[in-house]
Parts: sequence; C-alpha cells; structure tokens
Amino acid sequence: MSTEENKDVVRRALEALNKRDLGTLDQLIGGPEEWKRRLANLLTAFPDVQLIQEDQIAEGDQVGAIAMKHDLMALYPFRSAYW
Repeated sequence: MSTEENKDVVRRALEALNKRDLGTLDQLIGGPEEWKRRLANLLTAFPDVQLIQEDQIAEGDQVGAIAMKHDLMALYPFRSAYW
C-alpha cells in the first residue's frame, strides 16, 4: 500500500473505534484474539470514550497519529501519540 493508503487505514480505524464497529476495525488492522478481547473490555468499561485525530505522520508503511481522548469521565482531554 502507498503511504496515503496507510494513513487512510489509520483514519478509518479510529472512526470504526469511535463507532464501536469492531468488525470493520478487525478488517482494517486485525490482531490477536487477546487484543480484541481487551479492546472490547475497554470499550465496555468506558462506553463514551472518543478518539479525535489531530495530526498524522507517515513514512513508508508506518503511520503515527496524535489523537485527543474525549469522554465523560475526564475533566481534561489529553493528547497521545498512537503508533
């Protein structure tokens, strides 16, 4: 895939996560069953969490995204880099 296609996969994966569309997320990035189980548990524990992508960088087949986390439990949103 091209760098732009890889960046699009990350963008779509964050959208799928925010919509709780685990089927699409699995198609986009896959992962071991343990990872899927932990993600499902996390989304159950924090049902309102949303990741809003602020920036993205890519080189070759690697993509990094900076996202803001928004949920009802946080007083202040925080920024994180996801690689």
